[in-house]
Amino acid sequence: MICLMAFVILAGLIGNVMVIVTVAAKKSMWTPCNLFIMNIAVADLLVSIILTPLRMAELFVGWPLGEFLCRFFGPLQDVIVCISAVTHTVIALERHRGIVTPFKAKLSLRSAKITIILICLVCYLVIGLPLALVLKQKERKGVTHCRAQWPSKTNRVIFEVYLVAFFILVPLITQTVTYVKIVTTIKGEDASAQSISRSGTVEQRKNQIRKKAHLVKMLIILVAVFQVCFIPRGVYMLLSEFISLSYKASHRESLFIANITSIILFYLKHVLNPFILFAMSTEFKKNCFPCGNFCSKNSDFISSMSRFMSQNSKVPNSEASDEKELKKLCDISSPDMHDGKKERESDV
Repeated sequence: MICLMAFVILAGLIGNVMVIVTVAAKKSMWTPCNLFIMNIAVADLLVSIILTPLRMAELFVGWPLGEFLCRFFGPLQDVIVCISAVTHTVIALERHRGIVTPFKAKLSLRSAKITIILICLVCYLVIGLPLALVLKQKERKGVTHCRAQWPSKTNRVIFEVYLVAFFILVPLITQTVTYVKIVTTIKGEDASAQSISRSGTVEQRKNQIRKKAHLVKMLIILVAVFQVCFIPRGVYMLLSEFISLSYKASHRESLFIANITSIILFYLKHVLNPFILFAMSTEFKKNCFPCGNFCSKNSDFISSMSRFMSQNSKVPNSEASDEKELKKLCDISSPDMHDGKKERESDV
């Protein structure tokens, strides 16, 4: 468990900071979809750098921050699940608008920012506030814990069913229906493009369809990872409430393994998104902040080196080739170095 949490802290910090800075550093990355992805990255970063260390401290030395911060930080884990679930659903609905109903009004950057603020506020009000009212410090075997003290078991069961139903089940159904419609629409567009005679315009249309399909594939994988990592935890929560005490006693080891597995999946989700984004999105790979920053800092050095090699080369025909090869080092990772380049169509 220590190794898992250390990995979550390190990988979550590096990966999610890269996503946030990559989107924030360039205006060309400021699209509604990318802002929503950055919102998920911020939520995952909070888990990595705040909630995971607090959980580690609580496991070994007890809750270290007192009752007030117990009430403030304690609900954040469930609030972040809500933020991720709702944001993934909003991304699916926005892609549905862009592909299935393209003539509807586009979501502006201002509207996307307002939507993100509303998501965070609503999630804290509907999940964080009820939890904050019942969270208290509790001492057990000489160790202080931050735990919810519900008035009755019925209250706790109702709240957990509410969490699973509205923030796992409803988003899952909405996202599934939405992406099925999106995939069906893209297949229909591809079939119609194939039936038209070959021309430049048709080829451009086919390229657009392929880019849409690639984007949708990446978003579906992000959603699938989210659901695969969170559904087991929700199922375990419900099982632990509704199964009998005799069943718990006779299947203690199996339930322990299920609990540990669901916890591992839950924490892994917060570090997987950056790997998926940088592996699948051409836009994120090209605009990756560390790569672009490295190349921009070294572009003058590369240009000077290429001129030096050209002046001292005995073979005139190789001058342009040498300079091109050196500049390729940065052209691949930083396609925006030259102002005259054509504006790229974003993947996301």
